[in-house]
Amino acid sequence: MSGSSDSSSQNSNSSTSTDVSKSDYKDHNVPWLHRFMHHHHDGLVKAALFLAGLALLFPLRIGLNGASFCLKRFKLDEEIFSVYVNRVHNAMEMGCMIGVTLGNIYVLSCEKYMEAISIGINWITFVFEIVLLFVFISGGQLGKLTLFYWSLVASTFIYGLNQVCAFKIGGEAIVYYMAAMPISGILTAIMQFSFTRLFGDRNVYDTDLLVIAFQLGVFIFISLISACVWTLAYIEQISKNKKSKDKNEPKSKNCKNSNSGKIIQENGPEGKETNSGENKGKKNCRFTPNAISGMLMCIIGLGIIYAIYPAIAPGQLVTFQYVQKIEMVNMIVSALPSLIIAIISEATENGPNKEWTGSNSFWHGFIVFVVIEIVVGIMFIISLHYKDTALSRAILRNPLMASFLTITYFVCHIIAIGVGFPGVEANSNGTVATVNLFLSLLVMNTFELLGEGYIVEYKKYSIRNWPTDGMTIGEALKFWIRKASFNAWLSLKSSVTTDVRKKLLESVT
Repeated sequence: MSGSSDSSSQNSNSSTSTDVSKSDYKDHNVPWLHRFMHHHHDGLVKAALFLAGLALLFPLRIGLNGASFCLKRFKLDEEIFSVYVNRVHNAMEMGCMIGVTLGNIYVLSCEKYMEAISIGINWITFVFEIVLLFVFISGGQLGKLTLFYWSLVASTFIYGLNQVCAFKIGGEAIVYYMAAMPISGILTAIMQFSFTRLFGDRNVYDTDLLVIAFQLGVFIFISLISACVWTLAYIEQISKNKKSKDKNEPKSKNCKNSNSGKIIQENGPEGKETNSGENKGKKNCRFTPNAISGMLMCIIGLGIIYAIYPAIAPGQLVTFQYVQKIEMVNMIVSALPSLIIAIISEATENGPNKEWTGSNSFWHGFIVFVVIEIVVGIMFIISLHYKDTALSRAILRNPLMASFLTITYFVCHIIAIGVGFPGVEANSNGTVATVNLFLSLLVMNTFELLGEGYIVEYKKYSIRNWPTDGMTIGEALKFWIRKASFNAWLSLKSSVTTDVRKKLLESVT
């Protein structure tokens, strides 16, 4: 193409598209890729975030949803199932928390090259799925339990970093990331059910090894697709951000990086930036009071969920057969709120991923679901400690009521975070969104450990030998918090070990 035709093309299309000759892909003889990226970037970003959200929780699906299969594959007794799940869950959540913490430190202190880092992390996620597969199937009959355990922890460390990247650069499209997370649970349940129906005869097949190996094979494929799409969605943005900095474009004084989630169009009107679909219409890039309610939805809604679920509700309220049914219902129902929110955000201009002002301010009212979650959680605690009350009888003697309240408790937290996380980003910026993620996970992990410590102490006593008889409410509360904290610390320490099998067996002897 001649220089004069380049100039003509640039002048005629400067207000509507990016000149292919200006593209960084021109030097690599792939101008068609630039054109595709320009015309379909919004869709690619949404697809990338959806697939990344789908792949995010794969390590947890293996470590927790596949715990019964893992237990049998490593030749461990079923009686230590709950201990195994608690140890694995604690260690994985700590791995994730460390990843999120380090990610936040980087964002707050530097935050450069986020697109490039996010691409690398998505490919590392893919690699770790392969590592998990090889570690799981190796080691003969007993397997390599400790190596598998720490591989899971390392995987969750990576997905902690993944979350920071997604919330930092996802913009309004973060609703698709949130919508995809629960779907991995449904996918896992379908795979486990289908595979055990086909290869469930343990006299013929090594079912427990094959089920998890099959899941990991599917997860590897999805993670590969996710990494490829994420790379396509963000690779050109790396060079565009660099050119933007080279031109010394002014940045907002209110945030360090006002380009997160934006496409810099070199030939746009007056050479200015134009927003991609994920940040279109965003008027600010700083923390605003409108973000407070969204942060409360996240910090409280996510923060307290595992203090109660599943150890107390449904664990202490109904028999095991109801526990399984409740968890299955929650797995299916949990996908609906986030999907509905994503559809609303796509089809209308009134999603929670838009600023919560004017006609869109009604999203503040969704904090009522956090209030309901708190109230129901308190009802569960009261029913365990005051068994002669009408409330306790209504819950403990009525499995349907206990099931209904447990599902209500769980769904309220799903709605709260489904609205809250995109709302925080919409009313602030990616940096505030990552800090909100950190605070939410910090509170969640703290209350999860306290909840586990509490239930360990609770099971030590009977009504005839109740430890807080004669105490005031304040004294009793201090007793349970002190004991829960001590047990939580012991549980956390036991999660750090170089011989997982030995530690698990010691816990039941």
